[in-house]
Amino acid sequence: MASEKISDKERQVTCVTVEIQQKLYELGGGRYVPLKRLVPEIRKKLGWWDVKAEGRIKRLLYGEQEPYRFIDEIRKAHTRHCLRQVESNCEANRQLIEQFSEAVRYFETVDPDFYREQIEAMRETLERLERPAR
Repeated sequence: MASEKISDKERQVTCVTVEIQQKLYELGGGRYVPLKRLVPEIRKKLGWWDVKAEGRIKRLLYGEQEPYRFIDEIRKAHTRHCLRQVESNCEANRQLIEQFSEAVRYFETVDPDFYREQIEAMRETLERLERPAR
């Protein structure tokens, strides 16, 4: 029985550690970013400027330190990061829709018969993009 409780606890620690590692990698820019660029980016997004922050981040990334003291702080920073990403993507999507609309207007003024297929395809795409997600 005691061994089952230990294994459950170890499993829980592993799940939390993996979750925190994933969030830290996302904060730093991705899994394939070199460590020398990853750690400063994570420090900046977490606002950790103390002397031991770099070593702490590396230990968290490598799973050498249990993340329980930092869970809330990392989750909040990750949520803020995700919100910024969503806002950035919304702006990029808005610009893309505007460019499509301009292209349709341009094709209609230049030669609507020649560009008929492109105009129809672009209008269908615009309709799909402008529909609210369900």
